[in-house]
Amino acid sequence: ARNARQMESTPGLRAGLTPALLAYQGIQYQYMAPGVFETSQFTYLQEHLRILSGFYGMLRPFDGVTPYRLEMQARLSVNGCPDLYAFWGDRLARALAGEAGLVVDLASQEYSRAVLPHLPPSVEVLTCTFGELRKDGRVVEKGTLCKMARGQMVRWMAERGVRRSEELKDFQDLGYRYDAAHSGHDHYVFLKEKEGFFMERLVGTVSRGVRAPIIREGDNLVQIVVDSVLAAGQSEGFSFHDRDVVAVTEAVVARAQGNYAHINDIAADVKAKLGGETI
Repeated sequence: ARNARQMESTPGLRAGLTPALLAYQGIQYQYMAPGVFETSQFTYLQEHLRILSGFYGMLRPFDGVTPYRLEMQARLSVNGCPDLYAFWGDRLARALAGEAGLVVDLASQEYSRAVLPHLPPSVEVLTCTFGELRKDGRVVEKGTLCKMARGQMVRWMAERGVRRSEELKDFQDLGYRYDAAHSGHDHYVFLKEKEGFFMERLVGTVSRGVRAPIIREGDNLVQIVVDSVLAAGQSEGFSFHDRDVVAVTEAVVARAQGNYAHINDIAADVKAKLGGETI
């Protein structure tokens, strides 16, 4: 409800526009997965995330946008400017500098190029690289995997409420680990930890339905869930890992708590409201 009120109070959204954070569908946004954020994570991103757009300029997550297709590097003359980089000039950098003393660069070079060269010396820039270490000692980035990692890092930051740049060194998602040997104070390098990890990730999320005993009012639901999940794992041969999610439906919780309406209660409520009329 709070998210809905925030969207309704944002200029442009009342006109049927889409929040910028939810409008983009690229790989980076798929791994950011804003559609399942909680209120605290939306609040964090509204404060700390800025989205660069060739069409709109710099956007906050809840700024309203209309669907469009325009890359920053598009060959487009605008108002006498040869391209969008010239059109925006230093305006994006000035807007960003007015809000932050530290910028964590998780944008592609296409978009970073529109901002970084224009930032004043007072703004510190921390660049994050997600790559693989080659035999010749070079760190090589792969486009799709980089986009996945950038989006995942944004999500990771929102989940933990990251406030200090040093905290980013703890990022260990998607098989990447911070590598001090290749990093500097303004450049964090994350290397892919093991071969084949991404093939596993590309399989996607696996979900299972677990059978449990009949739940009655007053039952110890926590113990029933733990026992049922562990028994299912032993029976079917699957294991559990950090950040796995066990979800219990609201109906099951309500039954264990006795927190539900009986049919007699529903009938009485309908009669009181409709006076016994046929529905």
